[in-house]
Amino acid sequence: MADTVVGLTIVEECVRAAEVRRPSSKNPILVRYGEVPLPPGAAGDSEIIDSDAVALALRQLWADAGFSTKRVVLGLGNRRILVRDHTVPPLPLDQIRRALPFQVQDMLPVPVEEAVLDFYPLAEEDEEVRGLLVVAVADMVTELIDTVHKAKLKVDAVDLAPFGLVRAASHRVDSDRTVMVTHIGAHTSYMVVMRAGAPVLVRIVPGGVPVRESELGRHRAEIDEPLPVGGPRAGTPEAVAEARMVDDFALRVRSTVEFYVGRHPDDSIDELYVCGEGACHQQILPALDRIVAIPSKHLSVGEVVGTDKSLKDGAGFLSFVTPVGLALRSGT
Repeated sequence: MADTVVGLTIVEECVRAAEVRRPSSKNPILVRYGEVPLPPGAAGDSEIIDSDAVALALRQLWADAGFSTKRVVLGLGNRRILVRDHTVPPLPLDQIRRALPFQVQDMLPVPVEEAVLDFYPLAEEDEEVRGLLVVAVADMVTELIDTVHKAKLKVDAVDLAPFGLVRAASHRVDSDRTVMVTHIGAHTSYMVVMRAGAPVLVRIVPGGVPVRESELGRHRAEIDEPLPVGGPRAGTPEAVAEARMVDDFALRVRSTVEFYVGRHPDDSIDELYVCGEGACHQQILPALDRIVAIPSKHLSVGEVVGTDKSLKDGAGFLSFVTPVGLALRSGT
């Protein structure tokens, strides 16, 4: 019997979702996907401003895409979420989570009663469990869940969007390699260093590489080849500004790489994978190769899960890697 769930992200520009089916004897399959634009000012990245407008867009998305289930895993990804290294005593995970408010209240940017806390265990060392502490603002999470419920959808789980990205990439990346996976958004991006298939460093950063709708053309279409995105005529002020924006993002990636290597001098990052709408920009891979000096490549949905015969993997899928990874969350 197949288990079906939808991974959902809400960003400033749109609501975006992917439905993944897990047949009992086969690999996961993407069966439906879609996005619906939001009116200006309706939402930020993982933040609700106009609940009614977002709920309306979600209802339209479900109608347009024809999703077969209303079960969703909701992804969080914005700069108000804190992800940092943390160690705890070796206890069962449910006990670790219950103890977090008492352990971390002095290091939080908000009062503990206004925070949602989680812990992602990585390894047990020297009678301690090393992992990642995740802190989100409770009101933000509550508003997101309430808005999704307003659209008559059921939230099975709330997950950190970068963890969904890791889950997706783990289906593509060799577990013995250390790699960075980057979702390039228009306003917010996240960078994750993965080792042995698990996240060891997560950064959610402002900015990205906005891609104009007029240039995306068939971005949402089912196409076979990577989409070259055009831009302003070479030499114009607009072209110079756009090139600087791409280079600035590549410099942020490089600083994250240098930060990781500085803390782990015996390790190195072997490859860099990029996805998200900003990954469609024709200058992003050359800029990363030139500035970061690590082999860079796209991570597409077709490298993560199988696709229904009616769907073709292409550049239109670069934005859906994270929603697919959210839908792959175990236990949903």
